[in-house]
Amino acid sequence: MKMESAKRVETEKGMEAENPLAVLQEKILTWTIKEITPFGIKHEFNTEGKTVGELYSAQHIETANVYIKHDGGGELEARAIEITKEGEELVLSYKGTGKRTGTTTIEYETQAFIVTSSPRLAQLNNLRIRTKGFLDIATRDITIKYYMP
Repeated sequence: MKMESAKRVETEKGMEAENPLAVLQEKILTWTIKEITPFGIKHEFNTEGKTVGELYSAQHIETANVYIKHDGGGELEARAIEITKEGEELVLSYKGTGKRTGTTTIEYETQAFIVTSSPRLAQLNNLRIRTKGFLDIATRDITIKYYMP
């Protein structure tokens, strides 16, 4: 357990030391409870926000399915579309895990896949990235940082 914890800290520090490809600031617009089980609660969030990075800036819309377990763990799957002011579209698909870090906060990490037909953003097409997200349930604020693989 101690070795696993040290590895997790090393990974987290490594991500924080890297410059993110982009940072997304978003807000939960709608929140639906899909299912309550003895093990946790399945939620669906619809969010909207803005992604800002060196390669592009875009409006972001997303639907996320989040399973928050009573033991503090969780799973996440999400689909998103980002549209730049030039009209370029990026489609993202995320999948990952998370954990409660406070009474109203959750941190999670995902693997994401990006698809775009934009010639300017061709280097992002079919790219797998890592993300680290922070959700505050009380304020409905979400911050996600995108990292290269």
